[in-house]
Amino acid sequence: MGRSFTQYWSSTVCRAAARDEGSPLIYLSGDAFARHEVSAGDRIYAITVRDGRVLLIARMEVGIVADTDQAQGLLESVDDASSSHLLAEECTALRFDRKVSKAVLKRLRFIAAQGGRPIDPSAGRGEIDVALLRGVRLLDDASAQRFDEMFVGETTYRPEFTEDEEDDDEALDGLALLEALAAWFDAEGVPYEVDDDGDLNLEVEVDDETFPVLILGNDPYVSYFVALPLRVPRRRYGVMMEALLRANFKSAAVYFDFDFDEGIVQCRSRTMNPGAILEGEDLGDLFEITVELSRRFLPAFKQVIDDEATPEEAVDAVLAQLAIDAAGGAENVRSHDEADSDGVLEMGAVDLARLFRTLQIETEGADEDEPDGD
Repeated sequence: MGRSFTQYWSSTVCRAAARDEGSPLIYLSGDAFARHEVSAGDRIYAITVRDGRVLLIARMEVGIVADTDQAQGLLESVDDASSSHLLAEECTALRFDRKVSKAVLKRLRFIAAQGGRPIDPSAGRGEIDVALLRGVRLLDDASAQRFDEMFVGETTYRPEFTEDEEDDDEALDGLALLEALAAWFDAEGVPYEVDDDGDLNLEVEVDDETFPVLILGNDPYVSYFVALPLRVPRRRYGVMMEALLRANFKSAAVYFDFDFDEGIVQCRSRTMNPGAILEGEDLGDLFEITVELSRRFLPAFKQVIDDEATPEEAVDAVLAQLAIDAAGGAENVRSHDEADSDGVLEMGAVDLARLFRTLQIETEGADEDEPDGD
């Protein structure tokens, strides 16, 4: 086994990476890797500090150390300004809730560049000295082993990298999928804008509520983010988190995120089969599912904020109604309890698309005078 390093991620980097939470850490870049002579077989632990706690974001075992030209031949997008690019032999998924315990931090040691004794990153009172964590730092073996113990039981990914081929039509990357979705929007008359990063921005009007939508082409996926039109007061953060956890526990197609700084809730989803050739209609189905589930849960979350229902009552009511809709009417659902326990949100995206296909979603700026089809 090679050496072990930490790489500190700033708050800016973390905000950008949060879009890909749950995705494997297949690529890293940075000039510091070249200065430390990072090579294949070395391990990189991505870390950050949030609210005074050290987070262990992900782990990568380096498989390929490439220059910019080589990296561009293997990946859709790379950091052109960096002199060193690392591609994973194996890696874990990005997570921003993996907290390093105080017991582990007290034993954490870095090796000084001059080869001297390990450096303790904590001050005398046990507080973390963030300055000592910044950049790329060489870990001693015992510290790396303690980090590894935090990944026990988690999925390890072994990505494969191949040179791009112009005639490769077996799969669509994230950008091509985004173009297919844009074509579907054009065909359906859904107005949208393309920002400077090539992402799609639009607003959807449903039940007199406006839902801002951001759609990203994160190779090889397309990711959807629907912002719910509500803001959670800080005093209601606890019950809202319970409501979101209950909704997420039953959800197979979407996931609700919560921004603690802004008190904002968003519903996100992502294409799950990047190896398949997806049509614009498939991508449109997932768009409609994400918006529709945002609409369904919005009143429930408002009830929780206003203390009109407990998180359990509010979420169960949404699940019960979805179960009734999926069964074709209340007479086909044996009991309310059954609807609560089964949870239609455990249905896959295809079944949800069938359920929601007849629902009409009006988009801002749509042509109201457009004649009905035959």
